[in-house]
Amino acid sequence: MESDDNNIKECLVEIEKRLNWGPGEAWTTNDFKALSEKIHAATGTNLSVATLKRLWGTIDYQSKPTATTLNALAQYLGHENWKAYQYTNSLPKEHNQKEPTSAETKKGRPVGIILSLLVILPLGAWLLFYISNKDEEEVKPLPDASLFSFSSKQAVSEGVPNSVIFNYNASPASATDTVFIQQSWDERLRQQVPYDKKVHTSIYYYPGYFQAKLVVNDSIVKQHPVYITSMGWLPLVEQETVPVYFKVEDVIKGNGALWLPLEKLTSNNIHLQPETPWTSYFYVKAFEGLQSDNLVFEAELRNDFREGAGICQHTEVHLLLAGGALIVPLAIKGCISGLALYDVDGKVEDPTPLGVDFSDWVKVRYEVKDMAGRLFINDELAYDSLNLQFGPVDVVGLKFRFQGTGSVNYVKLWGKDEELIFEENF
Repeated sequence: MESDDNNIKECLVEIEKRLNWGPGEAWTTNDFKALSEKIHAATGTNLSVATLKRLWGTIDYQSKPTATTLNALAQYLGHENWKAYQYTNSLPKEHNQKEPTSAETKKGRPVGIILSLLVILPLGAWLLFYISNKDEEEVKPLPDASLFSFSSKQAVSEGVPNSVIFNYNASPASATDTVFIQQSWDERLRQQVPYDKKVHTSIYYYPGYFQAKLVVNDSIVKQHPVYITSMGWLPLVEQETVPVYFKVEDVIKGNGALWLPLEKLTSNNIHLQPETPWTSYFYVKAFEGLQSDNLVFEAELRNDFREGAGICQHTEVHLLLAGGALIVPLAIKGCISGLALYDVDGKVEDPTPLGVDFSDWVKVRYEVKDMAGRLFINDELAYDSLNLQFGPVDVVGLKFRFQGTGSVNYVKLWGKDEELIFEENF
């Protein structure tokens, strides 16, 4: 067992080296989210943020990782499964060097000598050249991060799309270094920039709180927040590049709910099958006096689509924070496997409370007092003593996310001492 524990530790270290994000104990929730997506893309296995945090010890959990989890880690590093990783890790480095048989040695000796001479003679000449130029070609470590600078300003004060003008100084790097500007935790939003220039522009298509990064050779040398507000409620349908935006009057019609009809999707040539798109309602702005360590959030919502690939009615409630989010995932009772609430992994723990009936309004209430969280679904305690592992940080917005489309009946936010901070009844 001790040997297996050592293998796990070494595996995690290998992943840290591969990512080059620094030690895992210093990673943020967004870092673990990014790793979860990388593992899923490479292996097809979805490891929740909570599972990854347990592995790296940022969430206290005494049970051993499941076979599924270990196999996914091994596959991410290029091995067939965890057993193959263990075997490879137990071998000395020289094990993979093939030893010739005696027959091969005898039979191939004359040819081998000739081939060796043909290789060695030009190789020796190359080595003399390399040694004489070694000092010039040797890769030097990056200069101190404090020598770099990185800042930004927005083209418009609020709303999306929004162009952000980045000002950077990467001149301490060299022409052999590769410099990127990354919009957020998502490496897909990374663009290479010249090391000797000063300005770069990017478009943000979604509102939210982002950590923009200046990256040199996959090392983050500088980062700062970019806060894109939404100008009130913003309905949109998510797409790979540019989302489809809708007007607020398309979703608020005085009927007492926030709702985007399916007809609005189909009239914009948004296909609901074979893959059902996600509809999101954003409200991104600072809530003065509201922080993550003491709050109450309450809303009623309903998923309005249950056809084809949208049969599970996957739904998410996001309380956006400065540097993360509280996310409550919901689905019909038959689709709860894999739902991951902050430190509850639906693959290895009971996610039954997250299964709901969307034929009627579903009431979600999240209470946080002194960093300890409790979740209520339809006034019943779903989870107690949730380990939030962050804060206190500012609450910077809300997002409701529906597979297909959905409705929000009302939203309320209370701060410390039960002070009502925000209320929306549509």
